[in-house]
Amino acid sequence: MALLMYDLCGSNPARRFSPYCWLVKLAAAHKQLPLDTTPLPFTDKASIAFADWKQLPVLTDGDTTVVDSWQIVQHLESSYPERPIAGSADAMGQALLIKLSVEMNVMGPVLRSVILDIHNHLAPADAAYFRETREARFGASLEDLQAGRESHRAALQSALAPFRATLKRQPWLSGESLGLADMLLFATFMWARSVSDFQLLNSDDPVYAWRDAMFEQLCTATKASPGYDFSDAGMSS
Repeated sequence: MALLMYDLCGSNPARRFSPYCWLVKLAAAHKQLPLDTTPLPFTDKASIAFADWKQLPVLTDGDTTVVDSWQIVQHLESSYPERPIAGSADAMGQALLIKLSVEMNVMGPVLRSVILDIHNHLAPADAAYFRETREARFGASLEDLQAGRESHRAALQSALAPFRATLKRQPWLSGESLGLADMLLFATFMWARSVSDFQLLNSDDPVYAWRDAMFEQLCTATKASPGYDFSDAGMSS
């Protein structure tokens, strides 16, 4: 087994921040799979041209190439069934609802809250690409978007309501044990944590306590594995 993932990075190759790449790392770490990573910046499309794909992550597993974080997670779950993160095809299908909820409702306010911080961690060519594409998407400058991040933080609190209600009833989003549903939301917080010290959550929020528990479990589980440096993954707690 030779798992290699191409991972998005900033000007410092150690600064890894893509939520989609984080999801793959979380899944592989939970499964205790050795995973090597190659850092790539936004504008390095040539290094993944072999995959006929332009976005990260890209995973090679021996002679097999898998693109798209969700397809990679499904590949890991089916190819390495030990220590399952979903447990069944039905559970994987149910987790898709969490994935889409995170992407449609949570990622937007998180991105708007840290968008200039992301830009400031990029090399000049990548920073120019990021500014051009994101300002075209949102119709505002990065500076204006992040200047309003208190309002984005409020939108995030609203988007987290179903997750908050779930965590008041059970210890993990997946139920009695940590699973894929938890990883899907936590990857977004690792994204923000990797580039910004802006506090997205109130300390009395059940999601705050859950996020800390997730981080502690992952640091403990991976501290002996050089491929997973969760404890030094970001700027804020």
